[in-house]
Amino acid sequence: MAELSLSSVLAARRMPRGDTTSARSADENQQSWLLRTIAGMAPPFITLVLLLSVAEFLSRQALINPRKFPPVSAVLQALWTEASTGRLWPSLSQTLLTWALALAVSFAVALLLGVGLGTQRVIRASALPVLEFIRPVPSTALIPLVILTLGTSLQAALFLTAFGTVWQILPSILRGVARVDPVVEDTARAFGFTTSQRLRWIVLPGMTPYLWTALRLGAAAALVLLISMELLAGINGVGHQIAMAYAGGNTTAMYAYILVAALVGGIVNLGLTRLVEQRIARAGGMPA
Repeated sequence: MAELSLSSVLAARRMPRGDTTSARSADENQQSWLLRTIAGMAPPFITLVLLLSVAEFLSRQALINPRKFPPVSAVLQALWTEASTGRLWPSLSQTLLTWALALAVSFAVALLLGVGLGTQRVIRASALPVLEFIRPVPSTALIPLVILTLGTSLQAALFLTAFGTVWQILPSILRGVARVDPVVEDTARAFGFTTSQRLRWIVLPGMTPYLWTALRLGAAAALVLLISMELLAGINGVGHQIAMAYAGGNTTAMYAYILVAALVGGIVNLGLTRLVEQRIARAGGMPA
């Protein structure tokens, strides 16, 4: 019993060292990734600062029309005013909420369509011609019809954005389904796997890298489409604020909301790109 107790104590004392080593290794990896990220972002950041400085100088010296191209400092001041007075946040939250819902809906619809078209011949033969007919229709062409039926509401923005985003996501999902090894699928079918079991254990795991790629592409497309719909259809959000500022002749506020849209798009793209890279690396390969 004494030896057992001593062994237990020694094992317990060794554990923190292993944990400490693992924690130190994780910290070093995190620091290394942070340094690489900063080093990679430094050149474009410096370029952006130089461009903004040139724009500020040209506008201040009236070398370009200050009414159409106000100084960068004035745009930043307008952005601070919109944020501090609270006018920015309702529009921004509305845009982000609609974007998240539209992305979720479009991803679910594209996943169902992609898996159905890629695995079921009957669905492919019956639905593919219809989808090929609908796919070229631009979302903007449906704005009058949607406003007539749904008005300028969340449902209208959700439908228009999801409709346009589905076609950005669907090709990646179809490529993912096509990359699933048919030998593995035939083997599973021979062993009596049901359709749902094959989808759960073979098809979906095999197309995981493509799903993450589709998510990144869909997120960027959904944001662009949504802000365009808000701007053109008068649906509440950042795009609508851009249109209102332009109509009122407040160019500094207009550029401030354009800057907000650019920042949101950059954050979404950068964050999802990092997430997709991690997930694809864990899945063991990049989509071809």
